[in-house]
Amino acid sequence: MNNIRKKWAVTFLCLAVICLAGVLAACTGKTFTVSLDAAGGALAGESSISVKAGDALVLPVPEREDYIFEGWFDGDGPNAGRVADGTSVTADMTLTARWRADFSEGAEYILSADGSSYVCVGTGTFTGAALKLPTFYKGLPVTAVADGAFAENDLLVQVSLPRLLVSVGDGGGETGAFEECERLQTVTFRGEGGLRAVGGRAFAWCAALAEIILPGTVKTVGDQAFYGCSGLTDAELPDGLEEIGVSAFEGCAALKAVDIPDGVTKIGAGAFAGCGRLEQASVPAGMTEIPERLFSGCSSLREIELPAGVTGIGPHAFGGCAGLTEIRLPEGLERIGGGAFAGCGGVSEIVVPLGVTSVGAGAFRPAASAGGALRDMQVYCEAASPAGSWETDWDEGCRVFWDYSGERGETADGWRWMLRRDGGMTVLGYAGTERALEVPSELEGKGVRVIGAGAFKDMTALQSVVIPDCVEEIGFGALEGCGNLESYTAPVIGAAGYAHFGSVFGAKGVGEQNSYVPASLKTVVVTADRGGGTFMGCQSVKKVVLPEGMAEIGANMFQNCFSLSEVALPASLTAVGEGAFANCLSLWSVALPGGVHVVSPRAFAGCTNLASVVLEEGVTSVGAEAFSDCIRLSSVVLPRSLQTVERMAFGSTYYQAAFYYAGTESDWQQVDDQSGNNLQSKLYYYSETKPSDTGRYWHYADGRPVRW
Repeated sequence: MNNIRKKWAVTFLCLAVICLAGVLAACTGKTFTVSLDAAGGALAGESSISVKAGDALVLPVPEREDYIFEGWFDGDGPNAGRVADGTSVTADMTLTARWRADFSEGAEYILSADGSSYVCVGTGTFTGAALKLPTFYKGLPVTAVADGAFAENDLLVQVSLPRLLVSVGDGGGETGAFEECERLQTVTFRGEGGLRAVGGRAFAWCAALAEIILPGTVKTVGDQAFYGCSGLTDAELPDGLEEIGVSAFEGCAALKAVDIPDGVTKIGAGAFAGCGRLEQASVPAGMTEIPERLFSGCSSLREIELPAGVTGIGPHAFGGCAGLTEIRLPEGLERIGGGAFAGCGGVSEIVVPLGVTSVGAGAFRPAASAGGALRDMQVYCEAASPAGSWETDWDEGCRVFWDYSGERGETADGWRWMLRRDGGMTVLGYAGTERALEVPSELEGKGVRVIGAGAFKDMTALQSVVIPDCVEEIGFGALEGCGNLESYTAPVIGAAGYAHFGSVFGAKGVGEQNSYVPASLKTVVVTADRGGGTFMGCQSVKKVVLPEGMAEIGANMFQNCFSLSEVALPASLTAVGEGAFANCLSLWSVALPGGVHVVSPRAFAGCTNLASVVLEEGVTSVGAEAFSDCIRLSSVVLPRSLQTVERMAFGSTYYQAAFYYAGTESDWQQVDDQSGNNLQSKLYYYSETKPSDTGRYWHYADGRPVRW
């Protein structure tokens, strides 16, 4: 039996071999078709492959957005087998691609208003750290992330946004799409797609966000889109960008560089304010208006170039940019807002072009020094004077030079100069250390017309200064800090634009004069009449010489000059204003020329040491209280031309004063004495020869009134 079984086994084996050989012989040269079902994916080639019998199968790799390809299977059921490259094909077959989702599941979506797409509105059941939104949801594109969708999510670390996204929030809600996702570090926009806008506050306060690269399709970055992203170091803006919203990148303290594309035509206020580490930035060529606070507080910004077409710079646009060392304002500029360059401590000078019609308060206010005092900013204005609307205190902390031609230099002997557009010279400073300084009337062959602001500031060795009559203006603070100056000779009283003497020493208001005029200054000689001014409150000045040709001493001009003991009044004088010498406690003598027809009310009131008054022929009226409270007044010469003595003109003086009238007793009867002082009881009448009655007459002896 065993032998029989062995014979049968051999027989069947031989038959099998013969059959297999027959099959192979039958298949030789046959071609099979392999059909490919990409199951939603895309094939680069045909959807079927022709394979010769015995050849190894070479399968393509399909692509499907947001999915990972897991391989080809011989069916779509759970028991289907995987077919790999190199498989021998013995029959026609159909292979199906199998995919695994490559996006985050669980996020919540709603259909758009027109039903053509979906909007992601929230986390739904998603709780992961890496969020990847699909490009398609239920067969329709995901085109938007709603305002507030993922706001305050403290789990998110990475976000990948779909290719067909049109907007990240629309800015219409109170909260941005990813606002206050404090752990969010990376945001990826997949492909160029159709993204047009990053909505308002979309990524505000995402403090861990380090980099943002916006697709080339983005046209708008909304208001506060990246506000407070303190960890953001790099923001790449696309060339097609057109608008950057208000405070879009404000507070991005780590941002180091930003290149604003030239296509941007609108930038909101404070777009890059508070970016303290920002070193490089540009302003688009098409911008005509630099918005308010654009780079305010960008203390590391090293340079900025303003395009030629800019006509306006908003308030505080570059305020606090302490790292700037140079600012060039373009020709054609018209408006500079308040504080536009305030606190730019690295900039020592700036040129304001001709045509600027509006400058706001503190536009160039410099940064304070360690001691709290303002450092000087030198402002060279091409205009001869403010044209249009220049606000009060626009020049706070600045040394301003007008009519700048663009030429500056220094002479061999140390005089720094600026050539004016009118051909004259402005003295900018002097390098010498002389105690007695005499300003030349010419520099480089051109007449000196102006002493510039702060020209001799802090020349502490200076004891006297003489400024020639050709000088028409003296700049504010020209002699500030000259604490040992004893004598001042000049054709003008105060600095240009100021009506008080102390402005030459840096006093902005009349009330500050005593603090700024050096206590050492005793003598002031005014050599020409350049208009009114006041010495009010200059308590150290003892002697003032006023020039011939001067017609008027203004009201209160010497009021409260307590040390003033001598005033040389010119014969040309025609008016002494009300209170002009009031409370000049050291003044002991005064002679008013006849051209002063009216002695104004309280002109010399309170001059408690005034002993002698001479009113020369031509004076017709003594105003009310003109010499009231002059308690030491002992001698008053009244001219025959006198017609009126007003109420209390010599109040509190009549008890001890003698009044020497240049007319006769009958002449006096024509005088309207309203003083109420009963002057006649102390009145003496002029007689050139000794009269028989010697008790009521006087004459001159050695130029002084003496009773007969």
